[in-house]
Amino acid sequence: MLGFATAALNARAIGAEGIGVIALFQSSALLMTGLFSFGTQQPLISLGKQALHDGDRKRLGGIASLAISLDYASSIAAGVVSLIIVSGFGEKLNLNAETVYNAQLYTAVVFLSGVSAANGVFRLFNCFHYFAFAQTWNAAALLGCSLVLFAVRAPLQWYLIAFGLINIVTAQAQVMLALRLMKANSVKFEMPLEVLRFGGLGREFLSYAWTTNLTGIINSARMNGESILLGAMFGSATVGVYNVVRQVAGVFNKLASVASNAIFPEIADLVAQRNYKLARQLLNRLAILGLALGLFGAFSFLVFGETVLKTAFGSEFSAGYNALVLLGFAGAITLSGATFGGFVQAFSSPVSLLKIYIVAFVIYAVAATFLIHQFGIIGASLAQISFSIAFWLGCWLLLQKILNAQRYVNE
Repeated sequence: MLGFATAALNARAIGAEGIGVIALFQSSALLMTGLFSFGTQQPLISLGKQALHDGDRKRLGGIASLAISLDYASSIAAGVVSLIIVSGFGEKLNLNAETVYNAQLYTAVVFLSGVSAANGVFRLFNCFHYFAFAQTWNAAALLGCSLVLFAVRAPLQWYLIAFGLINIVTAQAQVMLALRLMKANSVKFEMPLEVLRFGGLGREFLSYAWTTNLTGIINSARMNGESILLGAMFGSATVGVYNVVRQVAGVFNKLASVASNAIFPEIADLVAQRNYKLARQLLNRLAILGLALGLFGAFSFLVFGETVLKTAFGSEFSAGYNALVLLGFAGAITLSGATFGGFVQAFSSPVSLLKIYIVAFVIYAVAATFLIHQFGIIGASLAQISFSIAFWLGCWLLLQKILNAQRYVNE
């Protein structure tokens, strides 16, 4: 709700063009972060769960410390590459001097963006209220900042600087909360060489992380690349309209993220217990419940979406109505399969999930290239539907094969 209010206020203050510029900066930063991310959250949880069960706090400290350190290392690498691209190739990318300067400033967000491991610590100890604190603080700060900037009629550069600072503070606060949570659970931030070397932690962690790294890259390219593509083909105003539409439809992604974050530790327990019957039941219930909630939301967009866009954001954003409805149906499929990735990782392997991601992304990339060129933001929404369907089917068919085969073995 806070994010919706912020988007509506900014739409009135800086219009589709301004929102589009901000969206392009944010998408570029997130894309670079995703390209270099090690995907530390899932391996931290999987390996950390086993260390918790074994009562090995020293090994758990090594796992968490390695994950947090890798986050910072990957963020620094992403930041350096971003600066090189912006500073060295800005003119070749047709960026004017002011845009290059703003991009250089915004690169600070990339340098300090690694929070994957911190979120993994929250999930590992079931402290989801830390998620709530970080996300609510971030949304409230963005809204408060937008109110001030609106009141003083600030230029666009002020928005970029203020939003960047808020995101940096939020990211670092999450890391500090994770370290505090580790200390409260007698887990030290250290990487003893004997744990990394003789316990095989480094090798085991990285053998798991390379797959989550690639799935993270795919997700980042899918979620952020289309804004850059839209900007290149149709300009920042079109990106602004699409960004608002995604903001409204983003409720599906938020719910899917909540479901995925909450359920993965439970899935890991079901695997440890070899409880395939309960796993099948849980998978089916979550898929049906997610689809029902998602379709309700999609039909709400169909009925009320145009009115919401006009009233909250302005008449120029009503052009995104059809895209909003399509994203609603894509979100329904996403919500239905929100926990599929965790099930595939746990009951098959991270490599199996990566293969599904690759196939779904290839389908998406081909569809997006053609559809965005032909239909603009409607094409971007159709491409998201293609990815959602491909990913859902790939995970579902694999899980049915694995869980049904295990049922016959048990019987």
